[in-house]
Amino acid sequence: MNNPFDITKAVDFTDEQIIEYWVDISSKGGFKDLLKPTSVMPMILLGSKGSGKTHLMRYFSYELQKIKYQEDLKKGIEDDKFIGIYVRCSGFNSERFSNKGQSDEVWGNIYAYYWELWLAQITLNVIVDLQNKDIVNILDEQELVAQIVGLLNKQPENTSIPVNLKELVDLFSSLQRKVDYEVENCIFNDDNKLHIDILLSPSKITYGLPAIMTKFVPFFKNKIFLYLIDELENISESQQRLIQTLIREKNTSCTFRIGARLYGVRTYKTLGSGEENREGSEFEQVVLDEFLRSNNKNYIDFMRRVCEHRLKINGVYFSEKQKIDNFIESFDYKSFSDKIKSKKPSQAQSYFTKLKEKLRGRMSEDEISSITINLSSDNILVERTNLLLFYRVWNDLNKKNSQKEKKTLEQISSDIKEDALKYISKPTNENNPQAKVLNKFKRDIIDMLARETREDIPYYGFEDFVKMSSGTLRNLLNILKHSYKWTYFNEAKEAFNNRTKINLDAQTKGIKDTIDWFFEDNRIPATKNGKLVDCVDRLGRFLRELKYSDTPPECSINIFGLNLETLSVEARDTFNFLEKYSYIIKSEENRRDKNSNDKYRTYNINGTIIPHWELSLSKRGIVILSVEEAESIFNLNQSDEFEKILRKRKQRYNAPFSQNSSPIQQPKTLFDL
Repeated sequence: MNNPFDITKAVDFTDEQIIEYWVDISSKGGFKDLLKPTSVMPMILLGSKGSGKTHLMRYFSYELQKIKYQEDLKKGIEDDKFIGIYVRCSGFNSERFSNKGQSDEVWGNIYAYYWELWLAQITLNVIVDLQNKDIVNILDEQELVAQIVGLLNKQPENTSIPVNLKELVDLFSSLQRKVDYEVENCIFNDDNKLHIDILLSPSKITYGLPAIMTKFVPFFKNKIFLYLIDELENISESQQRLIQTLIREKNTSCTFRIGARLYGVRTYKTLGSGEENREGSEFEQVVLDEFLRSNNKNYIDFMRRVCEHRLKINGVYFSEKQKIDNFIESFDYKSFSDKIKSKKPSQAQSYFTKLKEKLRGRMSEDEISSITINLSSDNILVERTNLLLFYRVWNDLNKKNSQKEKKTLEQISSDIKEDALKYISKPTNENNPQAKVLNKFKRDIIDMLARETREDIPYYGFEDFVKMSSGTLRNLLNILKHSYKWTYFNEAKEAFNNRTKINLDAQTKGIKDTIDWFFEDNRIPATKNGKLVDCVDRLGRFLRELKYSDTPPECSINIFGLNLETLSVEARDTFNFLEKYSYIIKSEENRRDKNSNDKYRTYNINGTIIPHWELSLSKRGIVILSVEEAESIFNLNQSDEFEKILRKRKQRYNAPFSQNSSPIQQPKTLFDL
């Protein structure tokens, strides 16, 4: 099996594959306009795991410039006006620079020194390569090297003075090896100390080297050194203060693009005075996920092109009229309806069994039978809609201020029957009650039917997959990866080849595998009070109970709103943690509650795990969480209250709608009583 979606991490790609798998966001400026590689304003590029940060940053590195412009590298760099210096923070093995009997201050100084040595070698190797390719011509290399050596605090002992760039790289490499040796062996020293001469002050090479090159080498005069520092989350808070210092002390010969996960920036404070960098002043910030899903109208088209490009690389070609959507089965209501109708009545109409249980004790069996007959229909979608309308009226009659009409539930069911017959004969009548419900709740009613008849909730088709991705390409690739795998296991065929489609069963299994992967890949450390992921489960259960209640408060329940400022510190911290790990995603900036007209910030559960709670992918209805409800969900110290608070909320939407509600009809006989 040659699965085109097997590789989902950019770190697993070679430089050639980064180019091969590259798809731009648009035909105009594309991602280049987003990254702004020639702007001297530093940028912090945030994104969830798999959002594409590494692929994007590597694409603008010198190693990739060489491949993109191999026919004329000089012209390519001249046009770009930048040279990309790519650095992965994970390459530092930064955990070495801690403990071992040394103070944090000592480690901070040594780490900053090590950074300068390491970055100097990476940058100089790029310049040497350009020199070897006859793109860079240095008239007086010895003087240039002397200028760079002059950045050192003093001349290294027992070393000869380098006269060319290659020897200068060797010098920095030898100094780095000395640091490596001391760091690894300091615990074995008799005095338990590090014997390291720190020959460079923080930022001396980082800024000094580009400035010298710009001054002494004509090729660099109108170009900027673009430091692409990736995986910031892999270094400690104290080590990140060095990066924040570099951001603050910017100059015109170089700039920074810092890549980090949403939870990756641990501090904005700098070394020394501890001044704090601020967005808009010292740096610009871009959240890649938000840019993809919110700020770009062509998001679905972009994701489609990425996936189709992968298929083409693996030998699958589409005609002009075909697209990937044609090879992924979509939901077919007729097949779904026929499948339900083929079930036993006890399964196919389990919602009537539930209704009868709720009506018993309130009326006679004959009246209950009459109600179910009135609500029945050959069209299961209309039948389930009738039931929703019936529950709504029942709920209205239980409200004190709504008992204007003294109708019995049996009479109400008769009215619903008449409206249903009119709808079936003329479904285009927008004023018909069934038409009004189906206009907004059709997908919800289909989901209700699926859940009540023990069928899989339909999350099918490419566009549903894109909605589930929530702006993270890796989420989409994993759904396709696992769905492709199940197609092969089930049918012994490779999807997309010879018109083989990914069927509904393979999609369902692929989604379940992707959910398992997401929970494993986004593991959050447990706290002393419990697991933070349990909070997401409580939130999902809360929304699910409302969606599948007798009278759902909203259609397509997915979005929830709350006022974070009113919550306890514990609940706010948990919520922010879950957002940084992409379990919860910020939705629109704010919405108004239709009842109170108050504004709330709105969020939704990550679409990749939405199917775990059988929620909606569409973003229409909003559920406002009260302070009490939000605390029971997100405050680990109050989680014991959750079930009680959930029951309280459910009573508003499930018949008989209140524990203290009196029967709609008075009992007629002593036997009924």
